[in-house]
Amino acid sequence: MSQGSAVQTERELGIEIRKKTHERTEKMIQLGEATYKEIRSGSSEDEQINNLHEQLFKIDMSIVEMKQKIAAIRAQSEKQICECGNEIAEGDMFCGECGSKVVKEEPLDEENSKVCKTCQHQVPVTASFCPACGHLAD
Repeated sequence: MSQGSAVQTERELGIEIRKKTHERTEKMIQLGEATYKEIRSGSSEDEQINNLHEQLFKIDMSIVEMKQKIAAIRAQSEKQICECGNEIAEGDMFCGECGSKVVKEEPLDEENSKVCKTCQHQVPVTASFCPACGHLAD
């Protein structure tokens, strides 16, 4: 992916995130109003609340996916820089300038991740909460 294409894709994803965030806000308001009415009247509108919850959940997962795409685009285009300021070449184990060991983030796999029971998102084993849906990551 070219630098210009990556910037354009990132910009488009940013626009979509803003749209989805606005849509999410509207659904949250609807959910709050429906819940308030249910609590105040004592009647049960579980189907409506569940429907709004499902819509919110889909919007949240869509936002998470777009943010992951942006992170992947940035990871492809950004060069790794050592804390000393030297550029690290692909495959380097140590910095050629200062000798520091190169630390690269490990991608999540079965050994260093777990699956969120709520949204099925991969979560680092050290996380207490799912970064996608915010539920406890048991």
